[in-house]
Amino acid sequence: MGQKGKTLLLVTAQYPFGFESEQFLVAEMKILCTRFEQIILFPRRIDSKCKRREIPPNAEVSMLLCSGTKNRPKRFRPILLMRTFWLYLRCLILEGNWTYLRHWKFFSSRIYREICASEILIEFLRSRRISSATAYNYWAFGNALSIGLLRKKKIIARAICRCHGYDLYDERWSLGIVPFRRMVSNFFDAILPISEFGSKYLRERLSDANSHKVKTSYLGIENSSISTPLIPGFDSHLVVSCSSLVPLKRVSLIPRLLASAGLPIRWVHFGEGETRAEIESVVQGLPPSIRCELRGQVGNSEILRFYRESAITCFLSLSSSEGLPFSMIEAISCGIPVVACKVGGVAEIVNEKTGILLEEQMNLEEWTIAFRKILTGETVFDREGIIRFQKERFFAEKNYEKFVNEYLL
Repeated sequence: MGQKGKTLLLVTAQYPFGFESEQFLVAEMKILCTRFEQIILFPRRIDSKCKRREIPPNAEVSMLLCSGTKNRPKRFRPILLMRTFWLYLRCLILEGNWTYLRHWKFFSSRIYREICASEILIEFLRSRRISSATAYNYWAFGNALSIGLLRKKKIIARAICRCHGYDLYDERWSLGIVPFRRMVSNFFDAILPISEFGSKYLRERLSDANSHKVKTSYLGIENSSISTPLIPGFDSHLVVSCSSLVPLKRVSLIPRLLASAGLPIRWVHFGEGETRAEIESVVQGLPPSIRCELRGQVGNSEILRFYRESAITCFLSLSSSEGLPFSMIEAISCGIPVVACKVGGVAEIVNEKTGILLEEQMNLEEWTIAFRKILTGETVFDREGIIRFQKERFFAEKNYEKFVNEYLL
């Protein structure tokens, strides 16, 4: 394993705060904390309703980058404004996209905030006498530019970031682009999408000079080696889904698919969001043979316990956009077959061994035919084989040890 080394600066969206935010970091933190002397977490926002989750003893949390904090750099403001102007011009030339000119207020204000954040981090590192630190952005947007500026100035020894979904795919932005992509790629040592699909997508949008920095790094989950039971003679099929209730997840289409299957089904959904009222309205029109339970925001451990103790027929997703869904990795870790649309990196989880892929564009008739195959038993999956596949590709200890050795140390 090697000796523990220097300091790791880990920039997150919310972790270790939040009930569900970045749940996939929990297993990774266990590996990171065995390989670094100290880890300093920099969450960018805090959900005041949620408690801080437990973190390893050699990790600490700094609020310096949290939105809403009153931290200000000591440097004279006109100097920061001048740096903002020049960095904006550089972005305009480097990115080669007129969007930067059309939305100059957004980009220039964002650059100013990133420069201020980088100054605050410099002051923090100097006050703590931390040198040769490695910076790890869990997302490729949200202070990625701040960390990039530290790397450019050689304040830190290394900078790497992961890419998931919103921070990778242009289609997820109303602007039509992920901001500062090329500039961040210039400054960072490695950029790691969590799927092969994402890596291919990113390489096509970077200059040849930086495409070699793009490497796929899969997430992973710790295993219990327990598969969900299937009880012969059950009177209805149990179908589960787990996602935020937002438009791109298309959860409102699930009741329509369930009804079209023409079989008794109990549907349990975990997750909360803005489209809940719409889904509740759709559910009211379902026949009595379809029972629906919208469980809302539920703790990850509770979800996994439900998976392991219930006779689940399949996990269902009709999302129109995905990175590499951790919810599906969790499902297959319990031996649950997945029925999902072929978007993003889904096909790297769902294959002939682990589930059924649906076409992205809605075709209720074709979706129903495929869905009924798993409900009627026409298509049967080896649940222990599903777990073996997950262990081979998405096993936490193996994937995160490789990640640390190849990219952080």
